[in-house]
Amino acid sequence: MKRWMFALIFSSQLLYAQNEIAIFYANSASPSVSAEGADAITIAPFELLNGMIIVKASVNGQVGSYVLDTGSPGIVINSKQHSKGSGYQATSVGGSLEIGEIDVQQFNWGIIRIENLNGFTIDISHLEKATGIELAGLIGYEVFKEYELLIDYPNGVVKIYDAKNGETFRQGTGVQEIHFEMNGHVPVIPVKVGHKKAYLGLDSGAEVNLLDDHYYKMLKKSYLRNKGKEVVIGLDQKKQFAITAYLTSSQIKKLDLPDMKFLFMDLAVLGNATEVRMDGLLGFPFFQKHAVSINYLEGKVYIWN
Repeated sequence: MKRWMFALIFSSQLLYAQNEIAIFYANSASPSVSAEGADAITIAPFELLNGMIIVKASVNGQVGSYVLDTGSPGIVINSKQHSKGSGYQATSVGGSLEIGEIDVQQFNWGIIRIENLNGFTIDISHLEKATGIELAGLIGYEVFKEYELLIDYPNGVVKIYDAKNGETFRQGTGVQEIHFEMNGHVPVIPVKVGHKKAYLGLDSGAEVNLLDDHYYKMLKKSYLRNKGKEVVIGLDQKKQFAITAYLTSSQIKKLDLPDMKFLFMDLAVLGNATEVRMDGLLGFPFFQKHAVSINYLEGKVYIWN
């Protein structure tokens, strides 16, 4: 049986909203990708539901609503709409589960046209409950790895353009440029958290930020406020507790970040994926304050203050 590392968790607490985080690792076949020229650009409005970016895309001729998820390796189809494959074993935060495989013959989203892509199927009904709409699946790395993806939360749009021609489309002042390394399909950047350094993955599909629980022990208590606990549930439905706190001091390069809520839990499952260190994830609380572009060919992230 083939085995892939998969972590899709959500946390919940009485009287509080449910928090979703989606990230997993798998191998996808090399797709055939085409676009409409180096000067082409797609500016797509998105719907923001429970911290997740929802866009319209077409898979095998059928238009549906997809979560734009930089924590996903490629195309993930909701298994309620497609029969499960067999032989793929995934590891969640509390145990293992089976995922499926699907042949994506054609994918269309703006200027991106992809043929013959190996995709995966999984039940994401909990994300449908969180968003309140029917979801066809997730869109991840294999879709936009040859492009620059600019997620502009303040203006509610996603821009997609040729990664080799990114400078033409970047506008505005006060842009921070940060080099990243890839942990599998996830871009990882250095971040100063309190008085410590951490390496955090950029996950647009995560409703919350995550940090490995050893940071909670290392950080000076003056950097943490509004501490609490929430129940964390994996796709295997096993429950565990995560400590929550607002981090009052964090910085990316010269950019001071606002106070943000983090969940602190054992994230060894993330660090074991590749040799690139990853201590946690930056999700919606980070992205919502900025326009952020990811250029996978350059290995750079651009953040507008």
